[in-house]
Amino acid sequence: TGHSYIVYGPLANGATTLMFEGVPTYPDASRFWQVIDKHRVNIFYTAPTAIRALMGAGDEFVN
Repeated sequence: TGHSYIVYGPLANGATTLMFEGVPTYPDASRFWQVIDKHRVNIFYTAPTAIRALMGAGDEFVN
């Protein structure tokens, strides 16, 4: 199930899980990338819907 992939799998392998609650594109599309940068995320696991929303915003926020 979903929580096994997100929580138990990483923890069993000594990784840290960062959970984000909120709208990834509010107040702008850079919010996800700011959180990823702030917490130095190595592996980004999210829903396809979030990826589509970020793709629709363009790549200016990634840089």
